[in-house]
Amino acid sequence: EDNTTNIDSGDECYFDIIINPSTTEVAISYSILVDLAESNLPSGAKILKYEKYVNTGANEELDGPENIINAEMVSITENVTLPETQVALNNSAIRRYRIFCKIPFPIDIDKDEDFTVTPRITVKQYINQ
Repeated sequence: EDNTTNIDSGDECYFDIIINPSTTEVAISYSILVDLAESNLPSGAKILKYEKYVNTGANEELDGPENIINAEMVSITENVTLPETQVALNNSAIRRYRIFCKIPFPIDIDKDEDFTVTPRITVKQYINQ
């Protein structure tokens, strides 16, 4: 999602990655790689943690504890299986990952500067499980 926010040195910020395989008819495996070295965030920015949310059909719920990283890179891999009784996955297959970053302090940041983080997402589909 394209979100714009103002950040200062020492601030924390976050962004969401949404995986929605709800219309596929096969199982999927996906991996997400976020490497801040490939972003234009200030040098020394860290990924503090990430949270995984799972859509339970009617609501979205946090799936377990937060995953503490405190590094420049995070790699997430997951499989979403297709039960034999289902013809296609439903909304309960939707995953949202919230990635929290921290800007180093002290650092001079131009308030008008745009920052981008570009995650690499790989999705594989499996016809036979």
